[in-house]
Amino acid sequence: MGPLLALALAGCGQEAEAEVPLAEGIGPDLEAEVELPPPPDGIAPAHGGTVLAAGPYPIEVTATPEGEVEAWFAGPSAPPPDPVVSVRVPTSDGPRPIMLTWDPERAAYRGTVRGPTITSGPVGVRVVVDGHPYRGRAPQLVVIAPSAPAADVVVVADDAPPPAAVVVEAP
Repeated sequence: MGPLLALALAGCGQEAEAEVPLAEGIGPDLEAEVELPPPPDGIAPAHGGTVLAAGPYPIEVTATPEGEVEAWFAGPSAPPPDPVVSVRVPTSDGPRPIMLTWDPERAAYRGTVRGPTITSGPVGVRVVVDGHPYRGRAPQLVVIAPSAPAADVVVVADDAPPPAAVVVEAP
């Protein structure tokens, strides 16, 4: 309660309300859920995933039902230097947080959920740049089918001569 309101109530003959202590666990570190703006217009998913904005950073997230998660910074801007990227994906056992690490071979941030199946549903991303966290959410994670392994083609050469044919004719 503000001091002016307390003073006004006290001046009206009513007692000022006592300060109520905050519930345990609530304090300055509390993370509030806020509605975030949609991703910037014109940024289409390049990998078939979900594009969302984590602060000023658009990021695309893909996932497979088997638990593979990948993320890329999207759009024309350069990715931030040395970001820490994590996502919260929906699974058959409820939302799961996953820390993603940079994979230079795939040029993507990657992580894996072990156990439950990743499902379609709300997705969240957290990007930390220079100690500042940026969060983004999207109502629907695109879960893509894993790509089929490349088929191995085996050519079998038949180098053996054809079997000999015996022809018996009547005299």
